[in-house]
Amino acid sequence: MRFDLAADRVVKFTLHPMEDVNDSEIELYLERLALTNEVFGDDYRVAGWVEFPGEQGVRLVVTQPWYRTRNGAAVHPDDLQIWSYMTTLGFLRVGEGMYHHPGLQLAVSDAVGKNFVLDLAGVVKPVDLQVMRSDASMRSTLERLAEAQPAVRVMTATEIE
Repeated sequence: MRFDLAADRVVKFTLHPMEDVNDSEIELYLERLALTNEVFGDDYRVAGWVEFPGEQGVRLVVTQPWYRTRNGAAVHPDDLQIWSYMTTLGFLRVGEGMYHHPGLQLAVSDAVGKNFVLDLAGVVKPVDLQVMRSDASMRSTLERLAEAQPAVRVMTATEIE
């Protein structure tokens, strides 16, 4: 990961080089980025690819906004803040760091504190979620898991004030 301070963007590389570039693997990766942009209002952009010396294959390069956070304050939200944020968007918690949106037929994993930040206004911003479409068998499992989770009450804006 790198930072482009002039553009206020984070530059990210795929974790491992792709030795044998597989179109379906790239397509799935790009679909996940597009879903993240659509559902969470992120702004992932594909910048290209890079080949590092000593590695076999290429890594995809993407950028996303750099969110400024408050100095001295918590940078990452706690589990309840994440749960509230995801519930507000229509997701159901199905396990630790895992959510399901029945209407959109999406599953989200890795929804834990380190993959969110609190911006200057204290708003929860996702920065590295794994979003994927859920097939019929996955959905039935996710729905059963969601039913087993305790309910969380999300406060309205008037209750917060």
